[in-house]
Amino acid sequence: MFRRLLLVLLAGLMLLSVAACGQGGAEDATQEPTSSTTESATQTPAAGTAGTAATQNPGTTVNPTQNATSKPSAGQTTAPTAKPTEEPIVGGTLYQLADSKGSQMNSYVIQTENNKVIIMDGGYDRNKQDLINLAKEITGQAVPEIEAWIFSHTHSDHVNAFSSMFNESSTKNALNVKKLYYNITSREYIAKVENESSWEGAYKTYDNFVKALNTFPSSKRVVVQQGDVITIDGIKIEVMLVPDETVGYNGSGLNDASVIYRVTIGGQRILFLGDGYKSCASRLYKAYKNDFTADVVQMSHHGSQGFDKAYYKRIAPKACLWPSPQFMWADENQIKNDGGYELETVELHRYMRYELNVKYHYMTKDGNIKLEFPLDLK
Repeated sequence: MFRRLLLVLLAGLMLLSVAACGQGGAEDATQEPTSSTTESATQTPAAGTAGTAATQNPGTTVNPTQNATSKPSAGQTTAPTAKPTEEPIVGGTLYQLADSKGSQMNSYVIQTENNKVIIMDGGYDRNKQDLINLAKEITGQAVPEIEAWIFSHTHSDHVNAFSSMFNESSTKNALNVKKLYYNITSREYIAKVENESSWEGAYKTYDNFVKALNTFPSSKRVVVQQGDVITIDGIKIEVMLVPDETVGYNGSGLNDASVIYRVTIGGQRILFLGDGYKSCASRLYKAYKNDFTADVVQMSHHGSQGFDKAYYKRIAPKACLWPSPQFMWADENQIKNDGGYELETVELHRYMRYELNVKYHYMTKDGNIKLEFPLDLK
């Protein structure tokens, strides 16, 4: 009996021991992990390395953008940053037109790759039909659409073709001009800068030009300002300089009130100087220092008495446009024309060719010139 009781007591003690062991196991399973365990389980992947499930806390997911933007570790390289898209090089055709009577004038036509047309200045009234005929020929249109007509200043050999065309009923509908770009002085300014003997002609030219401008609605007339950029079918036209009536022009008249444009065609820049003289050259230099370079330059005031040689050196052209007829290329011994002023064309040409090493020269004494851009200027 006693022996059986002793066996029962021993069995009870064994059951109590097993239960106590079970309670101790539960406490170990729920205790806080040690600091070393935390670092191992939750550490961030090394910068620049891809996160994996083995290095993350259980139950968490890796943000795929974190590692993509992390700083690369030493020795690693990142994908190069994409370069900004460069503007495509857009070519075109430039026409330099000669006066039918052999006088000096400025008349240029630009045709874009998509057959849009830009006119610059245009010449005398007798040259208007030449412009109409050329526009019809290159567009194939009965009434050619002119995207822009751009003007330098109000001298007759620059604006009279336009004035005559739109002040006369027989030709005012010959061209469909979408926009006019210009910046002209006040009428009162003419008396300050022109010779008294030329006032009547200068006033008449000015008034006829303004009258023709006013045949267009204001929405088609744009008074340009320095720094403006006009983009037409990929061709960029920068307004480099506009008239400044606070400047005294020292006998150069409205020539020094020329708007100067720089046109980019086929990746090459053409600087149109109009009839700019010393004041224009000085103001251009002050505004841009040496940042008015160009591949091609239209020689100021037809290559005579315009910009000084030092400014052409800063322009550093590879080609020259000479709106200079035959009489301006007189024999070297003949230095005066019928007007009595000294011609500098021959001397300036010699300087451009032999001192600045400009190889390419396009002259209206040779007639109309057609140039496809980009030019081969090697």
